[in-house]
Amino acid sequence: MTDPLQAQVFDSVTGRHVMRLPYSSARWSDSINEDGSLSVEVDATRMSMGLRLHDRLRPWSVILAVSDGSRILHAGPLTDISWDAKSRRMSLSAGGGMTLLTKRLALNSRLASDWRDGVVKTGEDDDPGDYVLHVAGSYPDIVRGLVQEAMLWSPLPIILPKPEGGTYYRDYYAWDMAYISDRIQDIIGLQHGPEVRFDPTLLKDGSMAYKLRAQTEIVDHRWRWSSAAPGQRVYLEGVDASGSAMCTQAYITGGKEDDKTVMARRWIATDGPLLQYADTGHSTDGDLASLQDYAMADLTVGASPQETIKVKASIDYDVHVGDWADLRIEDDYMGEQTLKLKVTDIDGSSDDDWLSLQCSQRGDDDDAASQ
Repeated sequence: MTDPLQAQVFDSVTGRHVMRLPYSSARWSDSINEDGSLSVEVDATRMSMGLRLHDRLRPWSVILAVSDGSRILHAGPLTDISWDAKSRRMSLSAGGGMTLLTKRLALNSRLASDWRDGVVKTGEDDDPGDYVLHVAGSYPDIVRGLVQEAMLWSPLPIILPKPEGGTYYRDYYAWDMAYISDRIQDIIGLQHGPEVRFDPTLLKDGSMAYKLRAQTEIVDHRWRWSSAAPGQRVYLEGVDASGSAMCTQAYITGGKEDDKTVMARRWIATDGPLLQYADTGHSTDGDLASLQDYAMADLTVGASPQETIKVKASIDYDVHVGDWADLRIEDDYMGEQTLKLKVTDIDGSSDDDWLSLQCSQRGDDDDAASQ
């Protein structure tokens, strides 16, 4: 690793740089379509007694980041602090970019000035007005629209992509009191839902911002590695396989309201055992087509055992979740072959210069190339 890692603090509203922290250790984790996490141990004995860290490091007011000076490896809002006064050491915990949206509700921003306490009529013949948020376009546009609405309530250091245009739409009701992050996960969970990332980026003025990425598939790099090649510093660490999510028949319930429940079922033909799965996580979604889509997504995931390929790679590789990799191996369990992988999780630590990658197999394709 050519550049030493740094622990940096940024303002969570404007993204401007606040301070640099002396640290003894840092660990971070990124997962595709998830928040990720960061923990930093701070050695305050190397700082001035007059800094009043209590006032400068306020949960949710700042973003904690680890960088190498030119790129941010992970960044997220500070959520928890533990201070040991005797040793003058502090433990900081942070999430990721999507964590910012766990504190924003899917509400029409016009309600910031139009909200009225009282009864909201929600019958079929009633017009709830601004208590409904309508978002339309492609699935990535719906994600973009949700984030944009959150930023209309109050600024966030997020750079939005250009809208694509499309025919999908969603109506989000204020009385559901759902968080933006959960609504984004609903869109991700559809059979043809997009992958979503909030990429932390250093800007020219020293501040940071998240670039929202919502695409069918996000692939920044396509690596070609060989575990036997000298100097590549990449090797197969192991394989885990689990059948816990396998299913051949998926049942979905949703739209529970006024003693009514919308239900859907999808299945795949198989010569093997019947494996039934109940998905009850969509209680506020009463759209039958969406529920059928969720069922198909469950079947896609459950069609085969969930196999995790664990790979170690040098931290010098700018690997992102979503990247593709062709890894040539010679292994007693996997045999001699080239694994076609998609990176789904990344764990890093300041303790060494290796990244721990978790990958899934991509299936057949022949266009992966090194970058």
